[in-house]
Amino acid sequence: MHSKLPSEKRINIKSYAKTNLFLDLIERRADNYTDVHFIMNELPLFDEMEIEFNNSNELELECNVKLPKENTITKTVELFRQRFNFNEGIKIKLDKRIPEAAGFGGGSSNCAALAKILARRMQLKLTNHELADLIKDISTDACFFLFGGIALVSGKGDNFFPLGERIRLNAVVFVPDIKIENKTKTMYSLVKLNSKQHADIRPMIKAIIERNYTEIARNMFNYFETVEFKKYEKVFSLLQELREQKEVLNAILCGAGPAIIALCEKEKDLIGLAKRFNEEAIIIADRKEKNTRG
Repeated sequence: MHSKLPSEKRINIKSYAKTNLFLDLIERRADNYTDVHFIMNELPLFDEMEIEFNNSNELELECNVKLPKENTITKTVELFRQRFNFNEGIKIKLDKRIPEAAGFGGGSSNCAALAKILARRMQLKLTNHELADLIKDISTDACFFLFGGIALVSGKGDNFFPLGERIRLNAVVFVPDIKIENKTKTMYSLVKLNSKQHADIRPMIKAIIERNYTEIARNMFNYFETVEFKKYEKVFSLLQELREQKEVLNAILCGAGPAIIALCEKEKDLIGLAKRFNEEAIIIADRKEKNTRG
């Protein structure tokens, strides 16, 4: 067994959310995955984990919301048991603050954060790229969270090109109360790939490099908005309404939804926008903070 770090008996960590400022689905692959172009941006929303190691050789997971029996936490621990003979007991208290199954990658973020801790605990000295290759079968999105900031993601979601610190947003995230079993798989199954519906990612990359907030908003795109899905009629209606609000620079679906993120220029507009619609809303007022992680 690898040696342990005795000073790390208890650890408190945050695992951050993300949103896709650009999401294009390019073509189906022979392995049944889809080639993608994503721009993923870290958000100052996070879950908190308290991790405590012990001698029980068991995983004990407590959470403030109900989780499936198999989840990204259990899968990550099992991966380290199988690959690296991790045999310590581990107790995890997970405080979920990131909205679930709404397009923010909360479970993927939990996976990445825990994988970093376990790798450090076992002194594996893996690079982020090596760790990404290890956990990508649990979640390709988890790979992004090892790097954070903002990144171009391509291939089947496992090729990463960092583009610097996260873009700081003034935004309202709306989370419609819509539950869909196997949501991401369902949305991918409904996608009809059409070359006329794709967007050019180059203007978005240029805007990110120049840190041009207005142009970033202008070039946001999500291919999932082309899907015809009766359960999302309310979502797409809200999306259109948001785009018509004078203070909104642009609004798009978060990942495969159903959440929507609406960008504004001015922080003072956020509360009024959030109250205008009868949906759960999360305000992100991030553009006046110092250049550190939220």
